[in-house]
Amino acid sequence: MAYRAWRNRRLFASPLGTILFLVLAATALPERAARAQCYPGLACPPDQAPATPPRQAPNSHIAMEVPESFTPSDRFSGFVDDKSGASLLVVEMPAVAYDEVKVIGDKADALAQKGIIETKKVELSGRSGEYVFITGKQKTASGDYSKYIMVARENGLTMMITANVPQKSMDTNLVSAEAIERAFATASVKAEIVKGAELFTLSYLGPFKETLSLMGHSKVYSLSGKVPEPGAAKAAEEPIFVVSPSVDKGSLPDAKTAATNSFRTMANLSGHEVKSEKDVTVGGLKGYEIVGEGDDPKTGSRSGLYVVLLLGSGGGYYVMAGLAPATGMPAYLPEFQKIAMSFAPKPAAQ
Repeated sequence: MAYRAWRNRRLFASPLGTILFLVLAATALPERAARAQCYPGLACPPDQAPATPPRQAPNSHIAMEVPESFTPSDRFSGFVDDKSGASLLVVEMPAVAYDEVKVIGDKADALAQKGIIETKKVELSGRSGEYVFITGKQKTASGDYSKYIMVARENGLTMMITANVPQKSMDTNLVSAEAIERAFATASVKAEIVKGAELFTLSYLGPFKETLSLMGHSKVYSLSGKVPEPGAAKAAEEPIFVVSPSVDKGSLPDAKTAATNSFRTMANLSGHEVKSEKDVTVGGLKGYEIVGEGDDPKTGSRSGLYVVLLLGSGGGYYVMAGLAPATGMPAYLPEFQKIAMSFAPKPAAQ
């Protein structure tokens, strides 16, 4: 399975960059045999029942109508269909992020850089209000996928939902476009979150506080514990620390190669310079640590970057990253390292 590098721009200073790197680069689970899906209002084969009522994604406020064959993921907020390899990934952001993230539909070149091609904005039947719906194709090492992306603002939240469906499943009608679009059309924000299983713990946070969860299991930490508004000057200066599990348990070739790839592509920096690197073992998991710097093309300033990638004992991986102005790294690097060294995977998630 292709390596899905977790990438992160200056979180919340640019929600669009965050979501592009965190979600759009992600592909679906391995393709397997599947059966066709059936939804209310669509033609259904005699041996199939309509889709179930809306179900809520784990660690999320988002609910949508998905077929019975889709089950809640234990690796991210969303649903997976093990038979077809299709997945639905859910990300929640503050309502204020909508105005920036919605322009994703106008960023064909940026999407193409992530391998997402033939993109177009289309109307989503049955949905009204503030939303943008994009369809496209994505080529990956594990095959071609149909891609569906929706950004919508509702009930004080911005939600971004991404569907990844193996193209072969689409071509053979094992999963229909109408079925996927029905899930998007019925997506809504519920008042209460549905908690899912945690994949890790941190026994030390120092001066950092949890800010927000992305994709359910990816956690963001900042000094203030608050989410700066997009474009706020403080967002470009405030250090952040992120822990992000992989969206599945696919194997990586080795920790050093994966960590290096993540370091070189993370945070949309350029002119990367490695200051130090070494093998590490954290929480019983083997991994690799890289400390370095890069240039922020948006601000023109130099940023310090700390990356640790750990290989899961049963497959998959965890990426931890600290980002701060280069001038502040002497103070924040020890804190980043203490936080990373306090990491422990939950037994069921290893």
